[in-house]
Amino acid sequence: MEVARQIPVSLKIVAAIFILSGVSSAIGVALSLLKGSLNLDFGVLGIFIGLGLLRLQPLWHTIALLFTGLALIAIPVFTLISILGSEPVSLRVFGQEVGYSSRTVVLILAALYFALEVWKMRVLTCRDVTELFGG
Repeated sequence: MEVARQIPVSLKIVAAIFILSGVSSAIGVALSLLKGSLNLDFGVLGIFIGLGLLRLQPLWHTIALLFTGLALIAIPVFTLISILGSEPVSLRVFGQEVGYSSRTVVLILAALYFALEVWKMRVLTCRDVTELFGG
């Protein structure tokens, strides 16, 4: 008989973040479709990543690591582009432009987002979690 594996709270939170992010992306795609345009957003995969993490499926753990690693690269790159660019920084909610933001606000939000991604990576790579996925 197999012993039930306990999922750490931190992994449940990471899974919930992926799911909420995926739902947010899906809403953005749906709103774009309602406006008559097609917006492909791989963020929708967050729904499946989160569910896969909760089901302790190794493939989704690997994909979660990939998405988190890409975010850790992309956040600083896009932050620099936004701050150094001559255009005003547009603020988007569900893929829809709602206004503009100061570069200071962009920097603060990017720092918070980057910190969240670092924390997610720490959770996904800690020994207790990797052992749950057969690592």
